[in-house]
Amino acid sequence: MRTVQLLPDLDTTLKPGDRILFVGSETARRLQRRYLSDPGTVSWVLSGTEPPRGLFFRRWQHRTRGSP
Repeated sequence: MRTVQLLPDLDTTLKPGDRILFVGSETARRLQRRYLSDPGTVSWVLSGTEPPRGLFFRRWQHRTRGSP
């Protein structure tokens, strides 16, 4: 029996020009599009923390971090 591997090895490095095929439901497509287009969501996915979105909370964060 032949085994077909649909994924590259875990140590495979992506290079410029490589293309990735994503397959999933319409809901998954919408969520993925949101992750790629919403800066707050991208920040959350990368760091695990969501940046403050409201004016009050953004200013409060700047003051607590000592930013201008």
